[in-house]
Amino acid sequence: MKLLSNHRSFILLFLVSFIFLGFIHGQNNVPLLANGQPDSSLIKKFSPIPLNEVPAKIESAESSIKAGEKKILPNKSKLEIDSLFPQYVSFLKDQKKNAQTFIKANPNRQKIDNLINKWNGYYGQLEIWQNTINDIEDKNMDLVTPFKEREYQWSITLDMAIQEGAPSSLINNIKRTLRDVTNIKDAIIKENNELLTLETNIIKEKSLVSQTIEEFNDLKNSEIYTIFYHRHKALWNTRFTSTLESKEEEQFESIPNKFSNVINYTKENQKQIYSFFSIVTLIILLLFYFKKAFREVKFTEQDANLQRAKEIVVSHTIPAIIFIIAITALLFLNNLPFLLSDILLVVALIASVPMLKSLVYTRFENIFYLIILFFIINAAKTYIWFSSPYYRLYLLAEAILMFVALYYFSRPYLETRKIKTSFFGRVVIRSIPVFYAMILIAIISNLLGYTNLTDLTLKTITLSSGLTIIFYGLLMTASGLIIGGIHLLFIKQEDYNDERKLLVEKKALNLIRGVVIIWWLFYFLGILDLRNPISLWL
Repeated sequence: MKLLSNHRSFILLFLVSFIFLGFIHGQNNVPLLANGQPDSSLIKKFSPIPLNEVPAKIESAESSIKAGEKKILPNKSKLEIDSLFPQYVSFLKDQKKNAQTFIKANPNRQKIDNLINKWNGYYGQLEIWQNTINDIEDKNMDLVTPFKEREYQWSITLDMAIQEGAPSSLINNIKRTLRDVTNIKDAIIKENNELLTLETNIIKEKSLVSQTIEEFNDLKNSEIYTIFYHRHKALWNTRFTSTLESKEEEQFESIPNKFSNVINYTKENQKQIYSFFSIVTLIILLLFYFKKAFREVKFTEQDANLQRAKEIVVSHTIPAIIFIIAITALLFLNNLPFLLSDILLVVALIASVPMLKSLVYTRFENIFYLIILFFIINAAKTYIWFSSPYYRLYLLAEAILMFVALYYFSRPYLETRKIKTSFFGRVVIRSIPVFYAMILIAIISNLLGYTNLTDLTLKTITLSSGLTIIFYGLLMTASGLIIGGIHLLFIKQEDYNDERKLLVEKKALNLIRGVVIIWWLFYFLGILDLRNPISLWL
């Protein structure tokens, strides 16, 4: 045992001495793996620099070091996120408290939806920051690798220079170069560690935001938000003494604040906005190119659908461009503020009208403007604050106005049904009794206090009508672009064949219709709050 103890003492002394000597000879600085061994990939890849080449290599290394120093200057985006993130965490805590107070005030389902959308925006902001941090980390990883390699090569060159008894001035220059390379490498690694810490904190906050959104979704799916839940007293028993519920007021965001959110969004998403403008510019150039093709080479097809597709490009170019800009923004830009999203939707609806007016009977042309008006009335509930009693009066007025407008356009209904119009017009006319029924349901349910049902029916009427116009506009615009492309492709062929061209155009049109209908159904199920349950069931 004594001998073993002596051996242990000797081994321990040897290890301590070895580590100490290694520390003293720290200028070797060879990159090691986790097991303490030198990185074999570097050993195989690099050999010491010949001493006669060292002065030239030092000069080259100095320029690389200067370039590296410029690249490791504090990243502006990282500094901005680092300064804003603690404030954002504090802001989210306050918003969580406000939301809990707001929920105690028994808000309606639409207000819960608005709250969920708002918190999705918070999550989106954190995701933008995380992606920015990831981009910086990736750049740093690309930057640190060559400096690790240079560090290794200069360290083994230093060992060789010492062993071969090189002049002290040369050894000092190698040491200085090695030190500078190591400093830059360490600075990059230090910054990456800071970035990793920041990213970890962002991910943690994202998780908390996700939990909050999940809580709101659970609340929205609870019994009190089912469509047949009796939320309020009958309207004639309701007291109208309070004009504003203070608990709900805390969650109300003024319109100036919403405009401020739009301005902040454009500042924080400049890269995405530049990409959006590039895509839109490309589509617009294609539109003008196809317009020129239609004018230069006669489009002889007699099919009404194909002629309408051509008219979008040739006769409705400006509305089509405005529509493309609005729809591309809605589809391409992530986490749009409510106000900007609603403005773009209204712009898309207005731009659709000139393209779709010819599809309906002359008597119904103005119904498009009425749908846009009710879409705005429905959206206004997000920006104009009401206490619950006055909100119910607003819904009642909205439903009565809908009933009057529908009666004005459809009377007498039996005569209206006999009108010969396009497929789209026939669908609108056949839907009139359904709209009457839904409006009556909205009025009666509101009077009796079943306001969940009122909200759902009115939202379904306004949003589904607006959605149908937008998707029909999308169908017409996409058809115009695709038919223009096919027309241009075929007229340039030497073995041009009219029948084959017509067949391809009709098949393309049917394919676009199928895609648009499926897409419309996807969004329509979202309006009814059925998309997620159906997705989970599937």
